[in-house]
Amino acid sequence: MNRGLPTLMTVAMVLLVADCGVVMAMTAHPAIAAVTSAARIAALCALWSALKRRAAPGEHRPSQWWPTAAYAYALVVVFGSAAVAGARNWIWLPTCDGRLVQSLFVQQMVVVDRGFAAAIGAVIVWACCRAAPPPARPAPARVPGVWSIATLATFSFPLCFIAAEVYIHLVGAQHWCHQLTADALPPAIQFWTFVASGFEEELTFTGAALVLLLGARKPQLFAVLAVNIAARMSLHLYYADHRTVLLWLGWIMIWSGGGLLVAMAVGRYAVAHGLSRPRFAVTWAVSTACAHSLSNMFGMGGRLVLLLATLLVMAACAVEMAWRGPRARNMFWWLTPPTGSPGTPDPEREPIGDATASECRE
Repeated sequence: MNRGLPTLMTVAMVLLVADCGVVMAMTAHPAIAAVTSAARIAALCALWSALKRRAAPGEHRPSQWWPTAAYAYALVVVFGSAAVAGARNWIWLPTCDGRLVQSLFVQQMVVVDRGFAAAIGAVIVWACCRAAPPPARPAPARVPGVWSIATLATFSFPLCFIAAEVYIHLVGAQHWCHQLTADALPPAIQFWTFVASGFEEELTFTGAALVLLLGARKPQLFAVLAVNIAARMSLHLYYADHRTVLLWLGWIMIWSGGGLLVAMAVGRYAVAHGLSRPRFAVTWAVSTACAHSLSNMFGMGGRLVLLLATLLVMAACAVEMAWRGPRARNMFWWLTPPTGSPGTPDPEREPIGDATASECRE
């Protein structure tokens, strides 16, 4: 399972060094950027070591916490510079005026940086898939289709995001400085920022979490949720000032933490019906990335269209499943519990709970 892993991690290192060069070129704090870049390179080395050990079963027994540590390493690799910059700018809030508008060169470099983040995240997820353990049992003749996974992911993202937007509206929090948001960017830069944004974030935040931790026990699940929320908040600190930061943290918890919980829950059903964990993770992450980018491009109207379109498809399938029961053969057939009660695993297929969790603990 480790075939190609050294090549993938070498590609990730080359991309990371190039991205660190981009960050150094556009930063006003080169010393901080240099230290952060060194930390990102060290995190990639640690991730490489963890995946290499995981891909060599039988030599030793890794800690049950290694997937959580690997996920944290991946987030540092991809988002370390952005997270430190976000925290620094939030601690020392700048004056919200025209001086915050970045030069065209810096705006272009930010888009390039986002592209590098998406590419590094994609390579890391690929490497995690290479290091994943083989299925405990052979796949059955029929497994959940990727279109059903993609539909659920495309439904889940706008649902969680709209819930978060409703919450932030009810608590009355607003962006403290319009000049710091993407709305202040020129149209061309804004478009490419929105295109890159979903893939920059979701491939690592969602994809790596699912590959490494799908089926994990509750302590590991709570830990990865905490890491996910803290890291995502660091990227969105520019929304908040010192008074509203906890309100925006709740916003992150709803759409980022809530979205990951939905993915974990759906993934347990998919794996229980024979779908491989890497295939589910990649399908869900790419679909969520597309939904994220489209959501940013078209705003609340786009989110509602995505939500309603996928809801209609799911409703039609639900009607057939309710009408025909076990004989239903639409793309969501696998959401019907394999046996008697909801969530009960089919004894002829991979169990939902311990078997998948044991893969993470080996």
